[in-house]
Amino acid sequence: MQKDEHNHSEVRQSKAVPGYQPAQSVTRYEAVVILFEMLTHVEASVAQPRRSKHEVLPGRKSNLAPNPSKAKNYADVPGNHWASKSLVGLSMRGVSLVEGTRFSGEQAVTGNELARWSEGFSAWIEGRPTTAKSVVELVRAGYLPQTSPLLKKADKAITAQETTQLLVGMIARSLEKVTTMSPDSRFAK
Repeated sequence: MQKDEHNHSEVRQSKAVPGYQPAQSVTRYEAVVILFEMLTHVEASVAQPRRSKHEVLPGRKSNLAPNPSKAKNYADVPGNHWASKSLVGLSMRGVSLVEGTRFSGEQAVTGNELARWSEGFSAWIEGRPTTAKSVVELVRAGYLPQTSPLLKKADKAITAQETTQLLVGMIARSLEKVTTMSPDSRFAK
């Protein structure tokens, strides 16, 4: 395994998450809610002060605030829908979800869709433009291992376990890129 590759094959069913079924596909609605919750968690952690000068904090390189003019509403998602806040929140941060006016949230998310959305999430965290549009490009960029099973499912529905593996890899890589450390930290290079 190369240095930049992440092996998350140990990600598996958790008893702490009732109803989690690793072999079941994930809908587009579910995927955007998961991404938005993770994004807001990272944003909130950035605002927390260090408890000591040696504490390692995740950061967000982007100083851009969410842009309400980028908010996208979809004709098939009413404003009171349980995923509406997540859809709008991601679009305000420049995460491009789907082209057109319909989201079709009950459809299963494909590997390439989740790869594109996750890359948009990472771009926001890292403060850079969105670049990758497919699972193949995420592998090339070092966000996923070259052995990722998602390479074979780029245009197919992916399972909850595959979704978890992709997101864990993306977040681990993004946080590596933006984690801030005190220069006198014992972890500083």
